[in-house]
Amino acid sequence: MSSRSAWSAIGDGFSALVRPPFRTLVLVAVLIALTSTSFGDDPTEIEIASSIVLLIASLYVQIAIILAAGRNDPEPSADAWLRGAVRRRCLWRFVGTSLVVVLGLLAGALLLVVGIFFIGALLAFAQSASVLERKLPMDAVSRSAKLANEARLSVGVVFGLLILVPTLVVQVFAFLEWNDRIGLLWPVGLVIAEFITLAGTIALTRMFVALGGERTPAPDQLAPAKVTRGS
Repeated sequence: MSSRSAWSAIGDGFSALVRPPFRTLVLVAVLIALTSTSFGDDPTEIEIASSIVLLIASLYVQIAIILAAGRNDPEPSADAWLRGAVRRRCLWRFVGTSLVVVLGLLAGALLLVVGIFFIGALLAFAQSASVLERKLPMDAVSRSAKLANEARLSVGVVFGLLILVPTLVVQVFAFLEWNDRIGLLWPVGLVIAEFITLAGTIALTRMFVALGGERTPAPDQLAPAKVTRGS
């Protein structure tokens, strides 16, 4: 894959956002993100419990988006993919893989900008591998690195622009408490960042499949596949 393929993948990711089932799944993800920001700095027990429920719901929505993106002709029903995400039984693999990716990016950050983009390119497919192939975290990372190495530049461009940059911008604003200064623009910024990162999730999942990753079976066939190790 060339850098030109990266721009094609980015365009494909954004165009998918307005088509079913993604438009419904993305809307649900955005509503969850906005609801999560409504809790105060000193949350009550009910708000803490609600945050945990919303986090789990958000994870299942992300899994559903990856599953739908793993097919060329996804079932247009968002409900079918949400049910499929539950039947896939890969939540903890997805969570564990996500944590490994975050730790890897933090390690890359120690090598400054070049390092974090380089590590990001190798880890870009890990979440897709954990969902579509139900790989355990370290196996998902290994699978990601192997496939991404065949198109490192394209994968790095997509991951950097659609996942890494919007995520870093949101985290920097929150860390510096600039979100309090911009008022109502903060929720708008969160929505934009959510749209961008979800487009990135779709684009990367489709690149993962194009480079040899397993395709998603039909929603009614999403019972757990045999756990695989290694590549």
